[in-house]
Amino acid sequence: MKKGVLLILIGIFLLIIPSVFAEINLDGPPNSVYNIGDTLSLSGYILRTESVLGTLKLNLVCTSKVQLLARTVDIIANKKYIINENFPIPSGQTGDCTIEADLSSTQSLETKSSKSFKVTTDLEGSFNIDKSKIQLGDSVRIKGQVTRKNNAPVNGVATIFLRQDTTNVFTDTVNIDDASLFYVLNPKSIPGGSYSIDVSVTDIFGNKQLFSGIGILEITDQLVLATEFEVLHGKANQEVIVAGDVNTLFPEAIGQAQIRIELGDLTYTPILNKGKFSQPIKLPSAIKSGEHLIKLIVIDQLGNHGEKQIKLVVDPIPGKLENKLNKQEFSPKQTLEVEALLYDQAGDLYKKTVSIEIIDPEGKEVLKKVVQTEEKVNYEFPQFATPGNWKVISYSEGLHEESTLPVSEVSRLDILITGSVIAIKNLGNSDYKQPIEITLKQDDKEVARIVKKTTIDPEEEIKVYLPLEVRSGTYDIEVLAEDQREIFKAVNIVGGLQALNPLHWILPLILFAIEISYLILKRKPLSKRVSERDREIELGKTRAKQIRDEKKVGQSDSLSGWRKNVHDYHRLKEDDKKGGGSGGLMGMFD
Repeated sequence: MKKGVLLILIGIFLLIIPSVFAEINLDGPPNSVYNIGDTLSLSGYILRTESVLGTLKLNLVCTSKVQLLARTVDIIANKKYIINENFPIPSGQTGDCTIEADLSSTQSLETKSSKSFKVTTDLEGSFNIDKSKIQLGDSVRIKGQVTRKNNAPVNGVATIFLRQDTTNVFTDTVNIDDASLFYVLNPKSIPGGSYSIDVSVTDIFGNKQLFSGIGILEITDQLVLATEFEVLHGKANQEVIVAGDVNTLFPEAIGQAQIRIELGDLTYTPILNKGKFSQPIKLPSAIKSGEHLIKLIVIDQLGNHGEKQIKLVVDPIPGKLENKLNKQEFSPKQTLEVEALLYDQAGDLYKKTVSIEIIDPEGKEVLKKVVQTEEKVNYEFPQFATPGNWKVISYSEGLHEESTLPVSEVSRLDILITGSVIAIKNLGNSDYKQPIEITLKQDDKEVARIVKKTTIDPEEEIKVYLPLEVRSGTYDIEVLAEDQREIFKAVNIVGGLQALNPLHWILPLILFAIEISYLILKRKPLSKRVSERDREIELGKTRAKQIRDEKKVGQSDSLSGWRKNVHDYHRLKEDDKKGGGSGGLMGMFD
């Protein structure tokens, strides 16, 4: 039962299926890869059991379908219709593709696809550059061969790029004829460095290929500046010569170039002769001493350049010597600070050895010292420095400078009372010639006044022996010397004036004669001996009068007092010798 049903169905199926048989057989394309513009060939045949007049279409099927041809075909039953077609691959179609054959009449009768192949725009190329390092402006030859994937020669245009990192610094184009590329690269006025050479090729069909990094080119734009000397020495108003030569890093001679030499605000442009130069430079009269930089800059017409610096050492020329003083006027015991400052031709200080002398008003050298300029020299004027114009003279580098500084007069006395003696010492730096007034008081009443008219040399001391001037007792004493006043309270004077026997008159005269003899032996200056003699005569007269006036003391008391005065005389004389006084009893009147 089941078998019968199956046979019936098979019979019905065979009745339904047409009895016509058709076959399309495609051979090709022969290559697996094609470029746009390549000729694609396709062969094959169509075989049918029934004749038909129809249309054969061949389509290129890639990402889209493009009809390559459509042809009316007359197919005879059971006879092969041969397909043998060649056609170019049109632009716009790339990727994996097939050729589709479609036979149709009033309706599609048969469709067949070829084997798969690839359509690409990529090209093949090989290149060569004749140099890998050049001086800027030198030429590089680039040669190459560019073909399609099937080794067919390319005709088109190549673009040459010089790239640094991702930046194009140079671009040019050249034609490619029958696969050959030839280009002479001659870069100018671009920075030196390492560059990648890239070539982008586009052929006449639209195939395109970028050949990156066909070579690495090192371009140097440096010129080498060499000078005869790395350090030059000179002085203001003198001439120095900057000379040298300019070369490239490669054997090629330098072309047309310009060199510039700069020294401060001065600029010079010497002529290059076969790469050599020489430029005299006169140094300015006020150029600063020390190190300067001379800058040399060279650049040629191709963009190559070079720089160099050399040192110029300017030796100082002494221009001026100056004494710098801490004050303009001085008094004794003050300190002079002096610096000798040496200036060069530019008015700048510089250090050298200097001799400094200090001369007093009498022309005597009181100090001489050799130091460095700008080093302080101190000198303290002595207490008894001679008043007047002192000089500071400095010597250095053939220069000398003299400064005058006045030292003022100082008048000051040191007044002391020891026992019954007033010691008056001149602490000033000039002769004291004013009267000295001594006032003695008891119970605030003036009882005696002594005026001494004398000249006291600096550092000299005189003494006034009060027992020879007033009676014994306790006094308040005031000493007035010009504008200086000293007061001494409750001074006890012992062995003062008292009545003496007329027999004693002779004592002062004897003492006077002794003192005169002593002065003659000492050979004091005549003017001083005469003034002392006059004072002694006056004192003798005064003393004689005082003795006559004394009536209240008896003869025995007079003798005792006389002995005491003689004793005091010898004691005071010994004190004078020990204390450096004027010597002798008559020294009390100096």
